[in-house]
Amino acid sequence: MNLLFSESSIEIYKSIIQYNPDAIFILSVDGIMMEVNQAVSKLSGYTEKELIGKLYEEMVMPENLEETKRYFSKVLQGETCEYETKAIQKNGDVIFLQVKNVPLLVNDEIAGVFTVAKDMTELYKMKYSLQQMEGKFKSLFNSAGDAIDITDLDGNIIDVNPAFEELYGWKREEIIGKPLPVIPSNNRLRFQSKVDRTKQLGKYYKDMEVTCVKKDGSYIDVSLTFSPIRDMHGSIIGTSGITRDITEKKQLELSLKESEERYRLLVESSPEPIIVYQKGKILYANLACIKLLGVSSLEELINKSIMNYVHPDFAQITEERFQQIKEVGIVQETTEKKLIRKNGTSVDVEATGISIRHYGKPAFLMMYHDLTKRKQTEQALLQSEEKYRLIAENMTDLVCILDQEGYFKYASPSHETVLGFPSEAYVGKKGREWMHTDDFLKVRKILDEMIKTKEAGVFEYRFRDVTKNWLWLEAKVTPIFEKDGRFKHFLLVSREISERKMYEEQLAHMAYHDTLTGIANRRVINHQLERALSNAKSQGHKIAVLYLDLDHFKKINDSLGHDVGDELLKQFTNKVQNCLSKDDVFARQGGDEFIILLTKIKEEQEAVNIAKSILTTFQEPWKVREYTFQTTSSIGISCFPDDGVTGHKLLQHADFALYEAKRAGRNNVKTYRSMKRST
Repeated sequence: MNLLFSESSIEIYKSIIQYNPDAIFILSVDGIMMEVNQAVSKLSGYTEKELIGKLYEEMVMPENLEETKRYFSKVLQGETCEYETKAIQKNGDVIFLQVKNVPLLVNDEIAGVFTVAKDMTELYKMKYSLQQMEGKFKSLFNSAGDAIDITDLDGNIIDVNPAFEELYGWKREEIIGKPLPVIPSNNRLRFQSKVDRTKQLGKYYKDMEVTCVKKDGSYIDVSLTFSPIRDMHGSIIGTSGITRDITEKKQLELSLKESEERYRLLVESSPEPIIVYQKGKILYANLACIKLLGVSSLEELINKSIMNYVHPDFAQITEERFQQIKEVGIVQETTEKKLIRKNGTSVDVEATGISIRHYGKPAFLMMYHDLTKRKQTEQALLQSEEKYRLIAENMTDLVCILDQEGYFKYASPSHETVLGFPSEAYVGKKGREWMHTDDFLKVRKILDEMIKTKEAGVFEYRFRDVTKNWLWLEAKVTPIFEKDGRFKHFLLVSREISERKMYEEQLAHMAYHDTLTGIANRRVINHQLERALSNAKSQGHKIAVLYLDLDHFKKINDSLGHDVGDELLKQFTNKVQNCLSKDDVFARQGGDEFIILLTKIKEEQEAVNIAKSILTTFQEPWKVREYTFQTTSSIGISCFPDDGVTGHKLLQHADFALYEAKRAGRNNVKTYRSMKRST
């Protein structure tokens, strides 16, 4: 190991500093930043020039400042300190850090403080996200600093966030439903192959550096991460892409002039495991490797084969890397892999590598990040299956959160697409402001019942859009409760069903109306007859049933054609309706047979008079298309209660009277009572 530091350590340490994902900086005893690596700039948002000479206290959250200063004082007294704190980025964002401070000794005197800061923000955010409801997902999506796009399996854009609009220049409405426009033509094949692997195999790509094009035609260097989106069954239904502008990072020239002592301190103090190997043999490992690989000392690793600790699934790619190292500075993209501990168990890590020169020969420096905590958090997130299912299934639906009083706490952007009002217009206002007054009490009752039963439900209601039209919506509502059982809010997922309601109304009309004439059909007359009988029995009045048809209709239909016959039936219907009042029921029984129900009469003669007025209207010649001809009608009448007390009997006796009218020469009216007297 002494040879490693005496002959090659500068090369090793510079590589570690240059490509280490953790923020590393040197502070003076006064707390002033003297030197930083590129990770500090990336983490803080400040350039290297802005950071050098800056007091570290300026970047610490006020609430954490006193504690941080106490730790700094301890380091100046010779102690090594590890703690967690929060810092403020240049743009004002707060980040969570795990910090390790080590006194920097020069000639046995403390000359400064060596600091390694590990960004724990992502881990904290994931933990925090477990406590949030799915409605917050969209808020995060819209407020994310990184550009985010979501595409379907055909590569068409489903959604982009405001950061995407700001970064690339396209507005959301310009590109929804279209292919992703930011990939230049010279990179399209490479990009598409990775997208295809993501869609087909579920492959996840992280921090892939590519050049993209903006709307104005200019190019921008970005770090791209994209991954598959799965539904509740695990099927891939699309991809999500996250891009971060790294143009400034690309343009920065890193010049680190650390001494050998500082680099050695960096390696030994780094919380991330670091290994240097050549032709498969481990030449160096830092102390963090002891915990990662489960060995008792570094001596168990040095001069041992790296393959002893590589998971079989990654053995081939590791061996291939031995053969591919031909020059210094080849960076291995950050990838996830598995290592094998001494006890045989596996550990998930994120690996980053760089080829270096060691004793004049190519070697590989690998830095590992233990993903155990992140994997546990990801597993917990996956177990929140309902949250992700709602997000996946309802991106285009209306998603909102209402409190117990009906006030909007959240409304998804899809409200503007469907209803025309921006989502901000709803927040803090009551839903009844947009709901149809006829639906409000029904909906309120359903919601109150859900709080009692703690069960989800589905209902339909009408909601006003920006044009003041009423749209039918179907809502799936889930009441959400706190852990202690107290009601928290309602989650509503609604979709427009106006077209469905229109079809339902049409079908309902067709079920109770004759399609040719538009009047009621047999089903309606039977229902109305039973209703009229009930009223007549309770109120003591009479009703009449008139059974009528067209004389010689079959002859006309056969000789002049069905089109003429259909038109004749329509004209027949219109003439009869003109003889009836709004309370009378007129229905087609079938063919050329019709039923008239007079729901309230005093005497049978009223029905006879109406029947005769109908016959009078038929005495003039009929003009149907190019034909003029003469035809009449025959009508049979039965009355309640004299001719029957049931609907069936009244219809049957009216039919008998109709038959008698036809037998008597047609074009006349017969009552069932007159038939009984003649017999």
